[in-house]
Amino acid sequence: MKIYSLLDIKYNSWKLLIILIPPIYSLWLLAIGKRLSEKLKKSDRIFTLITILFFGLNTALIILWPFYDLSILRDFKSEITILFKIYFFLYLIIISILTNITIKYERLKLSERFYSIINFGDYIKRFFTFIYYPFFIWTYQKIVNNYNEDIIKTRH
Repeated sequence: MKIYSLLDIKYNSWKLLIILIPPIYSLWLLAIGKRLSEKLKKSDRIFTLITILFFGLNTALIILWPFYDLSILRDFKSEITILFKIYFFLYLIIISILTNITIKYERLKLSERFYSIINFGDYIKRFFTFIYYPFFIWTYQKIVNNYNEDIIKTRH
């Protein structure tokens, strides 16, 4: 798939700036989730559906944003506001699912470690890494590159 090429972008490349564009970011999240779900042998249908809806809504809101204050959309302000609420709700669902998938994958690789309630901080840290992606994308892309290389190595 073409979206997997987003996982190949090196963390020190200028191409990483492309992921800062919101619709591309949603495709990046989809690529990570699909690749890791494939490795974990879990179904990714719900995650894929929600992420594609998020991508479509993301693109629509970017197109509508310049016209938000124009008189032609004044009658639709409440509908656009509802779209923004749905957008953030979908975003939180995607981030929650992806946080769970990435933590499960990392724990699968380090199975000898004992996990307890104290390790709940891993989930919190990863969740906020995805939420504040413009600040953490460079450090997290290095981890994504490792995910991708590990998965490709195990195939061959």
